[in-house]
Amino acid sequence: ECFEPLDHGRWCQSISNRFYYNSDTNTCRNFHYTGCGKSRNIFMTQQECVEKCINQVNSLSSVPLLDVNSSEQINYQDIESIRKQVLRVDQILMSDTVSYLKIDDQWLEYGKCIGYRYNITGKRTRLTSYLCSMKSDGTCNAQILSTTNGDEKCRMIKAWLKGINLYSWYFTVDQRPNPIVKQASNETIATLIILSPNNCHSIC
Repeated sequence: ECFEPLDHGRWCQSISNRFYYNSDTNTCRNFHYTGCGKSRNIFMTQQECVEKCINQVNSLSSVPLLDVNSSEQINYQDIESIRKQVLRVDQILMSDTVSYLKIDDQWLEYGKCIGYRYNITGKRTRLTSYLCSMKSDGTCNAQILSTTNGDEKCRMIKAWLKGINLYSWYFTVDQRPNPIVKQASNETIATLIILSPNNCHSIC
């Protein structure tokens, strides 16, 4: 149930607050529920979500290697699939060390979305993202983002080329120009989590 998609409901009752497990970030997040949803990934409280999903995933990652002589039938592909779904890979950009990042090219189908989660530190920090088509005459979609005050946020972009095409993310981090106030380089930081291509309503 933890890995079923988020379902906001079918508007058969008054809006209420519920929680669901986000496998991309291994966190339990709240959402507005309108009733009659089909997904089992829904919990009354955050604590219930944590106990059923996060604790389960964390215990899975610490399980020792299985005995290959075990008489029980084990589907290793299913286990690996779960591990990949909860894998969280942070990319850290700092203006004084690594201020530029290019992500490996990814195939993206027209109408699908690709996105990233981010956390920006420093009041004057500026994170600029570019999603670019890898065609010879390709174009880019740019976004300029500022501090998130410690909160993790999410952005996504829909593929704009017909068919299936290669796209790539580029990121830079620097400071917004200010001739008077300067910010320490080690305070100019952005953390990124690149999300896999998916239906647009399922990315964030």
